[in-house]
Amino acid sequence: MIKKITLLLTLLIILASASFGISKRSTYTNLTRQSDALNHALVAELPENLVQNATDIMFDSLPDTPIIVRVTAAGIYTPYYGGGQQKAIVQEVYQGKNIHVGQTIQIATFRWCCIVEDSPSNSSSKTLYAEMSFVNRMQKGNDYLVFLDKKIDAFQTSDCIYMLADSNYLISPVFSYDEHQNISIPVADDGNTYVNYLSVKDNEFFACTKKALSAMIKLKHTMIKLYPAKH
Repeated sequence: MIKKITLLLTLLIILASASFGISKRSTYTNLTRQSDALNHALVAELPENLVQNATDIMFDSLPDTPIIVRVTAAGIYTPYYGGGQQKAIVQEVYQGKNIHVGQTIQIATFRWCCIVEDSPSNSSSKTLYAEMSFVNRMQKGNDYLVFLDKKIDAFQTSDCIYMLADSNYLISPVFSYDEHQNISIPVADDGNTYVNYLSVKDNEFFACTKKALSAMIKLKHTMIKLYPAKH
């Protein structure tokens, strides 16, 4: 219970900060539409003091997620106001109803968003913040273990959209079936945990220390073992 309360408070702080940023400066510019936009973005790393509680909760509750699937990323991430989505093809269904192998779906979440703000040092330039919940974007053609909450009825679209089951977690519940070389960049002197995405673009996870990365990788390996690729 204490862990859940702590995580809830942390999530509320993060969401409040994100809401403030959006209300302050949420206007999308051509910056977010550029093919290399992420290379100019800042991304947050997970601090070590938060990772243990965050992963402990996921160890306990991820197997109870309504829909658990292996997918192949079939498109690039598409941002929209306050969130984003990505196309994927279902390869295996470990848990869940009314979702089947071969189905093309859109995986959506309000936690994958891009925020454009005035740069602190120069109000005439912009800074792009890519919020990813400490997990890198799915790469087209690669397979991922994904935990989904529910299918939603989309307005004026025929897309089959499923919401990512991430509302109760700090870490996005998306795990690559491939192994990745992860690096950590220490927290800046001012406590800022944002780093240049280009410096960590090959990572699967974003964390401030090697110990934090190890905890996230352990969570991934445990889930992959529970839901292995069968073919």
